[in-house]
Amino acid sequence: MFEIERDIPPPVEPQKNARYGFERLAAGESFLVPSSMAALTTTADRVRWAVKKYRRAHAPESEWRTAVNSKGIRIWRVA
Repeated sequence: MFEIERDIPPPVEPQKNARYGFERLAAGESFLVPSSMAALTTTADRVRWAVKKYRRAHAPESEWRTAVNSKGIRIWRVA
């Protein structure tokens, strides 16, 4: 038999897009998602799609910018 326990909180469900942490980003802040040159296009597409989904679901009034460079893709929260 298994021991029954009480008052143990369940794990917190991960938020959608928690991988990138968009909810922590304030206007004027940015972060870099590192990527190899070989995977840069795929990474950029995934990040841009994740920004679009986050904005639609959580922050429709927000503005975002992305830029690809040799190190990866940088995401800015403009407003």
